[in-house]
Amino acid sequence: MVLDEIWADFFTYPVSFNATNPEKQAEDPDRENLSNWSRSSMKRIFDCFCVLCSLPIALPILFATGIAVRITSRGPVLFRQNRVGRGAKPFTIFKFRTMPVASSANLRPAVTTASNQILTPIRSFLRRWKLDELPQIFNVLSGDLSLVEPRPKLASHQLFPLLCRPGITGRATIAFAAEEEVLSSIPVAQLDAFYRDVVLPAKQELDSQYMSRATFISDLRLIYRSLTKKDDGRELRQLLSSSAPRHVACHRGTQLTSSRMRLQVLRRAGCRAGFRAVVPSGVRQGRTIDSATQSGRGF
Repeated sequence: MVLDEIWADFFTYPVSFNATNPEKQAEDPDRENLSNWSRSSMKRIFDCFCVLCSLPIALPILFATGIAVRITSRGPVLFRQNRVGRGAKPFTIFKFRTMPVASSANLRPAVTTASNQILTPIRSFLRRWKLDELPQIFNVLSGDLSLVEPRPKLASHQLFPLLCRPGITGRATIAFAAEEEVLSSIPVAQLDAFYRDVVLPAKQELDSQYMSRATFISDLRLIYRSLTKKDDGRELRQLLSSSAPRHVACHRGTQLTSSRMRLQVLRRAGCRAGFRAVVPSGVRQGRTIDSATQSGRGF
């Protein structure tokens, strides 16, 4: 397994967007390339219709899951966190809590993996059946989320502003379903850099590609895959580790990296989604870009 070396050999994507200051955002050639469906008011009607139709089934499950969370661990039933929404507008996302309440924010890992978390007794069950995300149907009704769009991120992880609502599930969400297990293979000292320079840009590329070609049918397919697909991480490990190039440079926390492997990863992931992956012009021309070290937090 060569995952512990990949972080320093990927093309480094410039992370210069500040969600609290959109005027300083980096230029992204794909951020305005939304499909007609992604821009359509019918998508919002579809989201609300699906959520309202699911309430007779979802409400009893929500109630039972809330009781289970309450009796198996101390602390609030719901986990609340500020995320970045459409147009860099912050909102509060809801999940069922799957980790014990930390007495200090410093006790939580910067990037979460399968091996660096203390979990509640029913966390595995909730994550397996995606019940921890179920409270987000109320974020959909309030207009903060859509069913299918890029996942909402922390301000420190948002590469570019969203021109559409973030979603409960999306193309990158499916491709990185086993992300925490795969990240467990990365040495702790390299984890933040790997997440910042590899994972976030790859997710951005997949989501940008999907949003540019999304249709009603493709949304239905992603919803179905999100509900039924069981991922053991094999696909993602292969995606991130095949044909890994060697280190080319490393100085003062800034990495010069090869674009070849990252380009291959994005294309493979796009093919699995049924789309061609969007590749920045700098990658297509074989250039490399420096990226200043920037701290980030896992989701």
